Amino acid sequence: MNVNTKSLCVLIVFFLSLLLPAWAGEDDPQLKIFHFKGQSYRVESRTLGCQADIILSGDIQENLSRDYPGDNIFPMPHVRGKRFYISWIQHDKDDIKLFLYDASLGTVRPLVQDGFNFINHETGLIFNREGQAKAMVFRGNNSHNDDLFLVDLGTGDIKKISSTQESEKEWTSSETPQGITLETRTLTREYGYFIDRNNLEVELLWDREIIRELPDSEIFQDVGPLNTILAFGDSITWGKMRMNDLPEDLTGQYHHPELAFPQKIQEHLTSQYGTVHVENLGVPGEGSYGGAQRIDETLALYDANYFIFMLGTNDVWSNQFSLDSTMENLRYVADAALARNMRVVVSTIPPRADRFNIPRVTLNMENLNAAIISMAINKEIKYIDTYTAFMNYLPPMGWLSLLEDRGAQYYLTGEQGQHPSPLGHTMITELFIPQILDFPPNRMGLINIRNTSSNFIRIRWPRNEEFDLDHYRIEFGYFPGELTHSVTSTTTYFNFIHPPYLLTRRTKIYFRGRVVDAVGQMGEATAVYTAEFE
Repeated sequence: MNVNTKSLCVLIVFFLSLLLPAWAGEDDPQLKIFHFKGQSYRVESRTLGCQADIILSGDIQENLSRDYPGDNIFPMPHVRGKRFYISWIQHDKDDIKLFLYDASLGTVRPLVQDGFNFINHETGLIFNREGQAKAMVFRGNNSHNDDLFLVDLGTGDIKKISSTQESEKEWTSSETPQGITLETRTLTREYGYFIDRNNLEVELLWDREIIRELPDSEIFQDVGPLNTILAFGDSITWGKMRMNDLPEDLTGQYHHPELAFPQKIQEHLTSQYGTVHVENLGVPGEGSYGGAQRIDETLALYDANYFIFMLGTNDVWSNQFSLDSTMENLRYVADAALARNMRVVVSTIPPRADRFNIPRVTLNMENLNAAIISMAINKEIKYIDTYTAFMNYLPPMGWLSLLEDRGAQYYLTGEQGQHPSPLGHTMITELFIPQILDFPPNRMGLINIRNTSSNFIRIRWPRNEEFDLDHYRIEFGYFPGELTHSVTSTTTYFNFIHPPYLLTRRTKIYFRGRVVDAVGQMGEATAVYTAEFE
């Protein structure tokens, strides 16, 4: 599969890169447009085969990364007064390098050359009073989570600004004559740091917990919580499909929830068992961090028994992608559902056939999917491997039929996308359903003993409302610890008749109950009850 993907990169991405100016937009992470001294400049990462160069275009065109061949990506301009700089990273599997171009000198220098598996350099440079760059602040990972770092442009020394237990997710900066203030957030805390402009010393200003306000009331549900499934994710879950044989919806978003896997799961389970409702909680364009930010509020709105989720597709191509940080987000989502005693199933993300079907993104995808499976195993939650199922479909290229056959509007004609096709959603449905059905029934409710007499004992229990309920199993016996007999019931009561072969009338009976579902799985047994024929 890796060979096929890389072959596609060489054959397809080369063709796409030659026509890049025709379809790239200003919101593209590989293209930045800026103005300097009244002139418009454009800096972009331009792919040729499986190598990318940083191209600066203005009064002249220049390849800034010509002396540093490799996968040079995510350029970022920094303009200050009479100077401008451009930073970018070079991606080589788990080794990320950071470079800086000084336009006033016409020079490129590496700032970080080894030891990091993730670097984001959006906040950028610290300038002295003369407008000359003195240091660069970046978010990076040289351990097991993302922290803030500072590299001194004079000495080349790298200083760690933060050492938080969670990854820094976002940051803002503000300047004063004395220095720069950074405000950062992790999933649960926010921090403030001050960096002195003169000596680059760092001071922690605050460290405080993030308080999330939860809604006071739940959304009304027509279907009971035991039969409600929450489907949480991005535009794949939401039902975005750009298909040549599907009409564009009135909003122009190619929204087809009726063909997406949440609706297909609902229809299949309802037709085969009992009424099930799947609440589609997909948000187009959302990454794992966005999902982690809204999960607590979302779960507070619903009372549901099942939680299925697929997130990460919008992480792997981004300049924000850090495997450790993304997995931290996905663990937070899973833990939020588990804390509410929900039955959780997580999915790996599917492959993509759009312009991000390139080796770097494919590697990110494969690493993320392996980590998702590892998380599921460690947390003892169920998972489906959508990625492998897609790639194994009618090899070597059958997986393409499982994806939408049109790209975004500004992509090249003939390009495919990253969202599953209706056939792809059918496959995801078929992967999720066995996992949902594999959960055993909930424990039977409290058993009440009624109508005790010398001839019979009637027991009752609350009805189990699960959609795949088949019957109840009552296990009983006449000696403690020897429940060797069993009966089944499709109602919520059962009558024990005094056995005629027992001579004494004062006979005790010991029993317990279980719920059995449609595939024969038994729920946890109740406590053992005792009753006596009078």
